[in-house]
Amino acid sequence: IGEEGWDQLRTAFQDFFFIFPNTETRFFSHDRRMQAWAWIREGVTVEEI
Repeated sequence: IGEEGWDQLRTAFQDFFFIFPNTETRFFSHDRRMQAWAWIREGVTVEEI
């Protein structure tokens, strides 16, 4: 979650994020932070939280 421009910085360091195979990264602006939390929680069951 960040301001505009962070998504470009993340792209510059994308190889670092792929130390772990099948890692997906997404950028969310501050006004979409609830969507970011929903994405994080995808596939997580209540017992795991």
